Amino acid sequence: RMSPSDAERQAGRAVEMGFQSLKMKAFPMDPLAEVVRAVHSGAGCAMPIVIDPNRKFQRLGDALRVDRALAGFE
Repeated sequence: RMSPSDAERQAGRAVEMGFQSLKMKAFPMDPLAEVVRAVHSGAGCAMPIVIDPNRKFQRLGDALRVDRALAGFE
């Protein structure tokens, strides 16, 4: 798992390497909104991001909290 600053650096590298989208693993306790914001900063808002919870969101409340936190992102 990456910190927001690590995610920003990795996203910038991904753009330099020609990647056009990113996939991130996620856990309910991760600061996903901060990480997504950092990825947008490092890669540009146009890069699609797929968040893969890998069946980690076992409680509806966790999934809804993440959904609300990410609601402002496209």
